[in-house]
Amino acid sequence: MEGEGLGQRWVSEAAARCVLYVGEEIRVAGTLNLAIAALSCVGPLLQVARRESLRDGKPTEAVDALLAMQPLFDEGAREIALQGNHTIHRNGALGIWAAVEVAVEDTAIAVLVNDPNVGVSIANAGYRLPGNANAPSTRSEARRWYSRLERQTRNGKTVLRGYETLLNTLGVPLSCPAEMDNLMGEFNYVRNCILHRGGLADEDAQTEAPALLVAPGQAIRIDQARYMRYFDIAGQFSQELLRATIASSHINTPRAS
Repeated sequence: MEGEGLGQRWVSEAAARCVLYVGEEIRVAGTLNLAIAALSCVGPLLQVARRESLRDGKPTEAVDALLAMQPLFDEGAREIALQGNHTIHRNGALGIWAAVEVAVEDTAIAVLVNDPNVGVSIANAGYRLPGNANAPSTRSEARRWYSRLERQTRNGKTVLRGYETLLNTLGVPLSCPAEMDNLMGEFNYVRNCILHRGGLADEDAQTEAPALLVAPGQAIRIDQARYMRYFDIAGQFSQELLRATIASSHINTPRAS
């Protein structure tokens, strides 16, 4: 019975991992933010520790080593703090968005390799297949199917509605509230600018992410408030994805051997 239950939950595994990852990321970012603030206070505390060690006749080599490195810590912490901890928020946001993308892809691939009728469902929805209508027999073949299906279902849609169309085609009834659309689109736009344009906005900023209030060529900064909005929208999406997988007919389909 235990093995059967695990087999029936394969469609929800990727979404559940995404929920956990997003939660872990906010804890990591919060810890780093506190660490940056704490570094500015370490120097005086180390000096006190050194004086106390000398007074008690204890060795000071470890404290001296930390004091020698303190200027580097101070400079790095000061630079990050002056940017509003943008570096921490930027890297955290990239990790969160990657978790969202991977959750969608892994959910789709799980359906492709475990549902023998998925090829017929895709064809009936009007999408072109990379071969015949048979389900892919390997994960590498399923990834090729996914890449082609993602391009077709995303065509002319926002990233959120593209994900909905893709997963609904595969029998996962994802349906997100309308108010999620703009922020998901902005988050995706910011991710693309960071990775492909060195963090600089392009000419699409006004249409794809008007709330950023940045001009083409201007650097995009992720402050604490914006980071929290991205964290919230990713968490909301991962919860919606998890609910959709649980509501799908695949939840009762055994994992393919």
